[in-house]
Amino acid sequence: EIARAVRDLLPTLTGEEGVIHALEPSAGIGRMLSAFSGLGFEDLIWHAAEWSELSGRMLHALYPKLDLYQGPFERWIRERGPNWTGRLHLIVSNPPYGARGAAVAEDPDREYREKRAYAYFLRRALDLLAPSGLGVFLIPSGFLTARTGEMLALREKVLRRHHLAAAFRLP
Repeated sequence: EIARAVRDLLPTLTGEEGVIHALEPSAGIGRMLSAFSGLGFEDLIWHAAEWSELSGRMLHALYPKLDLYQGPFERWIRERGPNWTGRLHLIVSNPPYGARGAAVAEDPDREYREKRAYAYFLRRALDLLAPSGLGVFLIPSGFLTARTGEMLALREKVLRRHHLAAAFRLP
């Protein structure tokens, strides 16, 4: 459903090279990537990060031309982030939801020291987008509705830097 909803927006995302650079920062075995396959997304050039070695091998077998980074997204940020900041047109992610582990220190920018993985993925990935880029994330509904200090602070950090185009609550 995400791929179908995004399809009509793709012409507005095309970069200078006539292609769309897309990122899946927690690719798993490629469920998000497979949703975009065969639906008229030929102009997408996918970049992905996957921490799990097994999932990464499976993903590479399914998509051998994918620019796949085997390791945590925080390390991808440290090693590749400077080259991609402001150049990604589309980010699609179903980020991990637990607490962040040892990789928290791999991102050199202390501003992103979020405790929850989804909050880090959301903030860090959105800040990679090109002007008028699109980020699509599956995150807890509490992001928009919770009144705790932690959630209010997260929402403020995100919405001060990015425009919310739409939100859908899934059952």
